Amino acid sequence: MRFCYSFLSLELIRSLKFMTSLTDYFLIYLNPVKDILYDTNSLDIIYSLFFYKILEIHLKKKISIFFIVDQSHESLYNQRELTKLQDVWRKCLADNNINDNIDMNDYFEIFFLNESQVTLKPDHVLTIGGYLSKETIKIKYNTKYSDFLFQEKWLASNQIPSNLLINVKNDQVSDILCFYFVDSASNEVLKMFYKNFAKWDKVIRKGKLVDTYGKITLSFIEMANKKFDALIPGKFQNCLLVEKKKKELHKIFQQYILYLFTKQLLSLQSQSLERFKNMFIENSLLSKKSFELQKKTAIDDTNEWFISHAIPLTLGNSDLSYTFAQKELNDVLEEFSEKLRDSPTIKMRMLKNTSKQTSTGNLKQKGMIIGFGLTAAFRPSGFGNFQFITSYTRGPHVFNFSFVNDKDVAEQEGQGKVKLFKIQPSLNFDIEM
Repeated sequence: MRFCYSFLSLELIRSLKFMTSLTDYFLIYLNPVKDILYDTNSLDIIYSLFFYKILEIHLKKKISIFFIVDQSHESLYNQRELTKLQDVWRKCLADNNINDNIDMNDYFEIFFLNESQVTLKPDHVLTIGGYLSKETIKIKYNTKYSDFLFQEKWLASNQIPSNLLINVKNDQVSDILCFYFVDSASNEVLKMFYKNFAKWDKVIRKGKLVDTYGKITLSFIEMANKKFDALIPGKFQNCLLVEKKKKELHKIFQQYILYLFTKQLLSLQSQSLERFKNMFIENSLLSKKSFELQKKTAIDDTNEWFISHAIPLTLGNSDLSYTFAQKELNDVLEEFSEKLRDSPTIKMRMLKNTSKQTSTGNLKQKGMIIGFGLTAAFRPSGFGNFQFITSYTRGPHVFNFSFVNDKDVAEQEGQGKVKLFKIQPSLNFDIEM
């Protein structure tokens, strides 16, 4: 594939890496003025091409540059013209902090031709007689520029359509160099970040927490900043674009870090709620403490568990906070507790305690009394909008009956399959000393 270009542009510079990867040949049009073969734009284009090739110096592919001159010029093969190119090459090496004496001829082959030696046939076959190993070379259409760049009316022109290339208003090479150093450093740092992000996300998807998440993410941001600075040569460190790009990177990091942090908090909230349900229901059935005291104990214990697991996620990173998530959890626990207070399970437990106290309250004599208890519950489908609970006591014997249409609610709360009718006999032993 071949590319032709006539003047320096930001879009052209951005495409150079892509272009040097695809093509073996570059055609650069020159318009000599008197004895000056290269104008400012031509030198900038050559510099940019050399600069990007040096960034890929490990690739040994040799590129041919054909300088096409639009009129006869006496110094076409003058050694002075090649010396100027050697000077540009050495400047590129210095700007990339390369002190080795790398020969330009190892990476580029330079030719000077008259415009008459270059032709483009109607079938888009480019011919450069006498300089290519093959006389004709087919052009592949792999970019959006192909249809424009390889038509005869643009090939022989000194201008390219304005909608193709965006002209740089200030053609200072240092600005373009800064742009590419920053862009290259940014890509390297983002590549490193996405690799770490994928590793953290894999752990969280398994329902686990990333240990010391706050410290790890803070350490990564510091490491990313150092890597970014190290990739920018010292003379470009004060470029405004450097600081702007660092802020953009920090914003990207924080967005992804906050996203994973939120996923971990949601997982903690879910685990905390399940822990609260199991603890509260178990205590309600076994403990003789009041409902309010049990609720307070369960909520305090759950909050303490949540905080102990959330703190390691935030330590070291001041941008992360679990406060709002804890408040959300506390509100959910309060709401769930109030619903649990009205559930038939809790009401029947309270009724049993009351019945037991009633049956033994008037017995003063010493000895042991055996009583028979029978508890029956009828629980048809519904959502608890009808409730009827009654109890009958005769001496040590107790009969409890409840009718509550809460089967659907109970099953949704995780009580398993609820039987429509259930009878539970019991023996009560009261010992008076």
